[in-house]
Amino acid sequence: MNSLVRQATKFGLIGSVALAPLALGANPAAALPQKDVLDKLGPVLVYTVFAVDQEKKEAIPLTAEIKQGDKKFNIAWVFFTAEDAQKFVTQQKADATELQKKDPKGGAEQLAILNKTVVAPDSLATFYNAAMASKSALKIQFVPIAKQVTQAKALEAKFTGVPLFRVNFGQNRNGTSFFFTKEDLEAELAVLKTSDAKLAQDAKIEVIPLEGLIDVLSTQDNEDLKKIRLLAPLESRKLLREIYNQSQKAAPAGKDGKAAPAAPAPKSKKK
Repeated sequence: MNSLVRQATKFGLIGSVALAPLALGANPAAALPQKDVLDKLGPVLVYTVFAVDQEKKEAIPLTAEIKQGDKKFNIAWVFFTAEDAQKFVTQQKADATELQKKDPKGGAEQLAILNKTVVAPDSLATFYNAAMASKSALKIQFVPIAKQVTQAKALEAKFTGVPLFRVNFGQNRNGTSFFFTKEDLEAELAVLKTSDAKLAQDAKIEVIPLEGLIDVLSTQDNEDLKKIRLLAPLESRKLLREIYNQSQKAAPAGKDGKAAPAAPAPKSKKK
């Protein structure tokens, strides 16, 4: 993921996604240890668009270089469903085709890159880590699920950001699980009604922005934060399970016949 912070191809794509990007700085001393933050974000699969270079046999996340005054930074788009990521690519191709009418060379260059893109999953922790390491050279552009934003606004009319739903049981009893879809949380509540009807009866669904939670995890440290867990949409959780199962099957067997533990990831070289 070091490629995320490289000088990216200059793409005029920002206008189609009018959201405030997430900028991350260094962890203050009072924050949760970065490993703990990564552990919480790690199980959340997200999707991004990669530009594939067949000759070099590498895939580089699609980013856009933005200038604000004398400052420059790159934006990487992060989606929460593969379908949304693919819709983004389709729209960019349509925009590039339209651009060709005014700027044949520029439109053709954009199409050439877009025609070599693929949508692929990655961990939210990977993007968080890349943004932290970039020292503000990289900002993350979250693109929330439209339906979930609508449901969030039904709870809080002025809500902005990526919705995370949790349960408030009253009397300072808040659920520690945060769901990316309201439907997944409601399914959990339906199960709770069969085991503890009284507790479920008092339950009230609340919504907070993912961006706000990440900021809290990055700047504060207390026991309640250590209990938090993030639950990606069910589709992504199933895919993560499949990836894990495939990795276990592919892992070479140890002396006891069990799958050998995965080798640690190589450390990034400092540039």
